[in-house]
Amino acid sequence: MVPRVYFVVVVDADPKKSFWGANDDDLLKKYHTAQDLIGRCTHGKAIICVHTSPQYRDRFFKPPFLAFWKSWVKKGGELIFHPENDQPLVAQSSFKAEPDYHDKEYMEALIREKMAAMREPGLAFTAFRGGLFGFTDGIADILRKVGIRIDLSCAPEQVLPERAADWSGAPVSAYYMSRKSYHQPDPHPGKDSVFEIPLGWDGKGKERGRNYLFHERSTFKKMCLVWDAIVERSAQSGQPQFVNFLCHTYSMANSKFRTQLERILNYMRSHDGVPVTASKAKGIYDELLS
Repeated sequence: MVPRVYFVVVVDADPKKSFWGANDDDLLKKYHTAQDLIGRCTHGKAIICVHTSPQYRDRFFKPPFLAFWKSWVKKGGELIFHPENDQPLVAQSSFKAEPDYHDKEYMEALIREKMAAMREPGLAFTAFRGGLFGFTDGIADILRKVGIRIDLSCAPEQVLPERAADWSGAPVSAYYMSRKSYHQPDPHPGKDSVFEIPLGWDGKGKERGRNYLFHERSTFKKMCLVWDAIVERSAQSGQPQFVNFLCHTYSMANSKFRTQLERILNYMRSHDGVPVTASKAKGIYDELLS
């Protein structure tokens, strides 16, 4: 059978949770563990989040992390800009509160600043991803202006006002965002349109630990059911599906989670799934449109 589901593995490298600690060496140990596992399961085809927040505004844009980002890209992966500016994170820290995703002027300045910081060592962001699905029409406008053409913030039907997340009515497979509303597709996308790749969803409920391809929140059996539903949706519609799969580096120190991640990625590959980078997903989608 011709594979009908293209999936992008999103590796969230947030330092918030850690079994090994949060110093540089411990974080890099988890990052390399994730890189090795992704290498075995998808031949390096994945996108990793470069984190910034009020607590860690510049940390991951400096050595020793720059060398790892270069290694990740060299081995076939891509980088995604991941600002965690939501108020719950700020409230849990002793750091000064900063404007949230709704402050368009602030977000544009932040995005431009960090894009420039990555250009200096010869790196670039392929995509954007908000914290816990956060996104706004203002951010979509910014991405069009600065040249980031891909987003992976969407989780269909997830609505979290406190995190600036509202994906009610969003498509279950990849689409180009409408200029009128980021969770509506544009039937006539332009060259600067933003391509959205949503989190894989079975369409049967809104529990992050049951109905989505959300590794740490779920189990192998539950994720298999979600995947099977996506494959069935592709078969019924006669159209390929484009989704993302979410996992986190904080779980890399846990052998149970590592085993589960390897099992589910192999299951997806052996059941009509094709792992791709975000840019490759966009390229395949564009070919289908032409």
